[in-house]
Amino acid sequence: MTRIPGTAADCIDAILVDAAREDAVTDLSTLEALYGEPKRTSVDKVSPVLTPLMVEFLHASPMYIMATASDRGVCDATPRGDPAGAVVVADERTLILPDRRGNKRFDSIRNLVANPSVGLLFLVPGVEDTLRVNGRVTLSRHLPMLDMLAMQGKPAELALIVDIDEAYMHCPRAFKRSKLWQPESWPEAGAVPSMAAILHQQFQPEESLEAFAKEREERVKRELY
Repeated sequence: MTRIPGTAADCIDAILVDAAREDAVTDLSTLEALYGEPKRTSVDKVSPVLTPLMVEFLHASPMYIMATASDRGVCDATPRGDPAGAVVVADERTLILPDRRGNKRFDSIRNLVANPSVGLLFLVPGVEDTLRVNGRVTLSRHLPMLDMLAMQGKPAELALIVDIDEAYMHCPRAFKRSKLWQPESWPEAGAVPSMAAILHQQFQPEESLEAFAKEREERVKRELY
């Protein structure tokens, strides 16, 4: 097991992990007894539609996390970003999300073909509150809509039409605990392995890490839209 310095995992061992697996929660009654009843506001805050202020929050969000699952329950979560306002609010019950070009794996899109349920978490930089939207997706290849979602002159690959089931704000505890938006808590530049470094270690190409990283950076800039 990989040790993570400065965390609980730095001293954990396989015996403890195996014992923890045996002491598992496997039914709802045990889970409810463990956590107790939610506050009424936590339940009542769920809305079947976007409220006017939720729409304002959405318009300020340049990034969201999209969670999907296959028909077998295999999950995927992916970050998606564009300039704020790129997500279209068609009405209080409908969002339209552009799907841009990527690495052609289309894991999330593949899941949505089999299982249209989606969970969305919208973020605004520096804001510790987030907006959650759950619903069902229609994957559209309608050219006029793809053109409407164009960015830098390039139409979207697909349009994700989200029929909203529920929308609600999420509390800031995770952001406060992680100090995500506090620059003083951020690691120094170069302290965290880059994707290029991780892939270079995996693939072990003949070219140097510097050349490998430069090629990837140039390709991302070239193929951003």
